Amino acid sequence: MKSCLYFCGLLCTIAVLFACQTNPMGPEPDQPIDDFLKIEQSLVFKGVRSIVQPPCQIQFTFALRNADDQAVFFEQSDLSQRVKILENDIEIDYNETNFFVNTARTLMQDIVLVLDFSNSVLALNAENASATEAMIAGSKSIIRALGVIDRLAIVEFHDRYQTPQVLSYFSSDTTALLAAIEAFSQRQIDYGASRAWDAAKLGLDLFPTTSRVDAQRLLLIISDGKDTSSRTQPQELIQKAREQNVQIFAADLNASQGSPILQKLANETDGLYLAISPETHVRTRLAELAESVSCQYQVSYISLLQQPQPTVCVQIEHAGQLNSFSKSVDLGAVIETQKDDRIGRLTYDAEMPDANHAIVTLRLEHTPRNINAFRFKMATSQLQQVQIIPQTIGGLLDRSWQLSQDSDGWFVLRSASVFLPFGAAGALVRAEYATPSGSNLQVPFLLDNSIYSNEKQFNAPGTLILGLRFSNPQPMHGSEGIERRPLLSWEVEAGSSQDLVFDVFLDSEAPVLRQIATGIRETEFAPPTTLAANKTHYWKVVARIDGNHYSSPIFQFKTGD
Repeated sequence: MKSCLYFCGLLCTIAVLFACQTNPMGPEPDQPIDDFLKIEQSLVFKGVRSIVQPPCQIQFTFALRNADDQAVFFEQSDLSQRVKILENDIEIDYNETNFFVNTARTLMQDIVLVLDFSNSVLALNAENASATEAMIAGSKSIIRALGVIDRLAIVEFHDRYQTPQVLSYFSSDTTALLAAIEAFSQRQIDYGASRAWDAAKLGLDLFPTTSRVDAQRLLLIISDGKDTSSRTQPQELIQKAREQNVQIFAADLNASQGSPILQKLANETDGLYLAISPETHVRTRLAELAESVSCQYQVSYISLLQQPQPTVCVQIEHAGQLNSFSKSVDLGAVIETQKDDRIGRLTYDAEMPDANHAIVTLRLEHTPRNINAFRFKMATSQLQQVQIIPQTIGGLLDRSWQLSQDSDGWFVLRSASVFLPFGAAGALVRAEYATPSGSNLQVPFLLDNSIYSNEKQFNAPGTLILGLRFSNPQPMHGSEGIERRPLLSWEVEAGSSQDLVFDVFLDSEAPVLRQIATGIRETEFAPPTTLAANKTHYWKVVARIDGNHYSSPIFQFKTGD
């Protein structure tokens, strides 16, 4: 429980600082007054970010700090009582539309951890151990505090001759994430020179471009800020992070020297820079970083205006003061094409922690009025279980909702006493599948819109894509006498390769394999070095597309003389 609060706080501080740094010097002379933060006495809004989604759903994400630059934490119910929303200086009618407040516990977050295993960090002493050990412990506490709809990925770097590698792609499976860090930390590696900026770029490449656009995105670098061997330049990271709406948070493990570049990365992406002296309690300081995340907030609502570019003001009462920010919001595109709020939106997130296991989370992006039931079918014999994600762990549904399955295989999700609020968004259920190794798992998904009246309906995917079929691996699985500079090649099912990129892993130990290539588009790759003779080698391929990843089985072959 304590680590959860710490992590929430981390996210909050990070978010808060992110928000505070939106424009620390105030607006430029030619900047419209409705496009910058108006800071009053008791609260500071930091890192305000706005998103518009159909049908005219406006979302603001921000962090809160007080006049002393300390994170301010509100319970969700408390903050909801303090918020007012005005459009063009007129308060919205709360009887005709709803607004929603989410705290870090219910926010959807995508986080990438970038971990520095270089020799310069190993040499730092922290709490009678190496800073590396403290970094590992702090990272594990962050993972343990993830929310049910949060996802986290892990990237590491440790030597100039080793490509920075993905230890884990985006996952909400805390057990798998912890195992990934533990397995790598137990390996014998050469703690060498730094490729911090290359590793950060790899982390940014993992964020989706079109899916989960409303997720809070955070790249958290834990490092001493030294970089001796990267090809990537820091300014490239800043530009890419801005384009992808990613905040960079940097925990500098060597505060006695300090890293101006880490500070710049954080400041110019509305993130957070935290200086940590090795002599101090590194784990405690990392917990403080997690603590600030709990002060990250989101306010959202459905606008009923027909005006394409209203000015929206969010007000929060605190300590007798009315604190606010105003933003000009572009509704033009959704008003013209997607403004019908009778059409709900249901989507899904899928992940495969391993080649034999898949998890699907069904979540709402918009809810029409007076909805208290869903009827759907996920037709597959490989479905193991379907469970409601309750409000108590970050889901949308309260205790009145029940899940059952009828004789025809349809799942019925229903509340006998409450309707979902108009415009609500959040996680509904989680489904788990057992998947044969290497199989293609495309699950037909059916949603019964006939149960709704007054022209209400939901747009939903017709197929849940959980995996890809990898075939024809070369060298063939189990083959022997293979040359020591083999060409690795593979095939994926027809029609699925157009937008895929591939990461290649190869090692003489399994199951944790060393990454030797990232982001390639060809379905073949030659290892950069000659392999050891008369030795068994293991390899796999991970296909990536828009934040999702699909892993092949682990293949093996034995080299000849």
